[in-house]
Amino acid sequence: MMPKYFLWCWLLAAGAWHTANAQPVVRLFSQPGFRGDYLEIAQEWSARDRQDPWNDGVASIGVPEGWEVWVYEDSYFRGRREVFRGSWDGRRERFWCGRISSIRVVRPDRPNRPYRPPVIENRVPVTVFQDVHFEGASMRIYGEWTAERGYDFWNDRISSVYVPEGYRVILYEHSYFRGRRLVLESHWSAPRGETWWNDRISSIRVERVWD
Repeated sequence: MMPKYFLWCWLLAAGAWHTANAQPVVRLFSQPGFRGDYLEIAQEWSARDRQDPWNDGVASIGVPEGWEVWVYEDSYFRGRREVFRGSWDGRRERFWCGRISSIRVVRPDRPNRPYRPPVIENRVPVTVFQDVHFEGASMRIYGEWTAERGYDFWNDRISSVYVPEGYRVILYEHSYFRGRRLVLESHWSAPRGETWWNDRISSIRVERVWD
């Protein structure tokens, strides 16, 4: 009986640890009342430019128990800030409705340690394009980008990349920098007849090349 009892206690403790450290999923909604289109984020999110469909487009936020979100008026965690300790509905607190451009997901017991801060110190942007030959819709990346769970327009849609001088870009097959990778040290466009990397990119890292 004793070994089973200790095993049961260990499983309970392991389950509690996993719950406390599990990756949170915060859901952003395009309409008040937790309705409309939604975007799920698990760490941090920032609008990359004014054309980002979610820039100033968040009207309510579902926050899991035990977590809080820091919302910012400007992209890349700048400008006025507010802390939401629980879900937020723009119908009741209207100031932030349509004004949010970046968000951090934070554990209250680690107020100075957002879940997974991105690398954004590289201020020179890399530009990715939806079509080959640097055509179609485009997005600028500072530091790194990964497709989040849920809707992400750019997941598996990149066909060409403009790399500025002095930088290299690492393309990854899967989100969160996993799977097969390709290192670029100059501009890249999916060659005619090459289908492997075309529309298969789910995360990107930008690195400075030091002389």
